[in-house]
Amino acid sequence: MSTSASIAFRLLWLSSLCAVLVSPDNSFLPLRQATDGPHFTVASDDWSCFPEQAPVIDTTDAFYRWVAALKTTAPRFEGHHDYLCDGSMKNYQAWENCLPITTRFDEEECAGADRTDLLMQTRTPCQASVLHMLLVDVYAELERAGGDPALVFGTLLGAVRDGGIIPYTEDVDVGYQLQNDPMPVVIRRLQAKGYNVFMDSIWRVCVAPTHPLAARLYDPALTAPIESCTGPYLDLYRMEPDPEVVDHWTIEHTKRRNDSIPVEKILPYSKVKLNGVEYDTVAGTGS
Repeated sequence: MSTSASIAFRLLWLSSLCAVLVSPDNSFLPLRQATDGPHFTVASDDWSCFPEQAPVIDTTDAFYRWVAALKTTAPRFEGHHDYLCDGSMKNYQAWENCLPITTRFDEEECAGADRTDLLMQTRTPCQASVLHMLLVDVYAELERAGGDPALVFGTLLGAVRDGGIIPYTEDVDVGYQLQNDPMPVVIRRLQAKGYNVFMDSIWRVCVAPTHPLAARLYDPALTAPIESCTGPYLDLYRMEPDPEVVDHWTIEHTKRRNDSIPVEKILPYSKVKLNGVEYDTVAGTGS
């Protein structure tokens, strides 16, 4: 091939490549990415992207009216974090779809931490603030779906002892009942709100990359995917009558003889306050 023909061929090849890579708004897109999906750009030789953001659904809740008023944009994920833009991840229910979040466990500064703290603070959020947001939303959806939620274990302890979430706790613990098979509905509704619901021996919930506050919570310096049982998350424990022992119930992961609890220690529910709001809990432990 002559030199002039070689140059012409290269120019033609570059022209066709640019036509593939450049979108109408001059943003670079990878060959595998359609323009109607998450938007990808090239930065420092790595792909970066913005996930689809979950809309604010419940504007009857003052907290979410404030979230909507913030008009935050989705976080930008670069390099090895760019898989978090993949919308199909919500169907791959695992820790991998949890947003990398750095939090504080300061016992003094985070005492009485509330989800509203996430709207105002610019410093690293308290773990308990994120956990409170998880608790409010998951409890509400379980209640709405007929799951009869109840505070249990460490979350119940914090409510009884301090009236709030323990500042140095890793997670929130909520029990639920199965009479109305609430989980399919709860999973769908929580995904729509920007949460990841997944099975890891029990049902667990964490903040997903699509959450309306993801950009305020995301820490790009953390490793992704996160390790199991790290970051703020919520554990769901199935509570049901013991089929083998009359007038006894079982709670997932309880470590006691026969894993069976007398029904009078479960029902009827009592009440306990957490951050000034009443929640159901197991019998005899609340008010």
